[in-house]
Amino acid sequence: MKKVAIGVVICTFLLQTGCTDPDRGVRHQCGSPCPHKTPEKISRTSLLEVYRASALGRDLPLAAQVAASRALQDLLETGDYDHDSRWQLPHLTEHRHAPKGRFILQTARREKGVPCITFKQEIDYSDKKLKGHGKACQSASGLWRIVEEWPYGTR
Repeated sequence: MKKVAIGVVICTFLLQTGCTDPDRGVRHQCGSPCPHKTPEKISRTSLLEVYRASALGRDLPLAAQVAASRALQDLLETGDYDHDSRWQLPHLTEHRHAPKGRFILQTARREKGVPCITFKQEIDYSDKKLKGHGKACQSASGLWRIVEEWPYGTR
């Protein structure tokens, strides 16, 4: 029942956000992400602003915050509930303390007419594993912004 409800909400979002294949002019079916969408070019400053409300990520180096924000933005743009979105700093992949993490989308709904999606976030950094959940909402500019986030056990 929960998967059906999530599927209906995703379908609504896809139809309302105009998930149309530009080459064929065909809308994707309910529950299908928009694989033809390529990630938007977003400035580093904008990505940092989008990620500012992350309670888990505020102590990460700026490069890691940008990488995490890009991963979340891409996942929210496609609405892919079947996969997680992982990030890490490519130049530090072999370093034991290199920050890395992932996002998993949970539920979608409209709040005051604005699309919002809840998510889980996990971060591995300096021998610490941080886990939490939050909510991102789409701004008028089309960017998804974290509006609230809580480490597990705090709410």
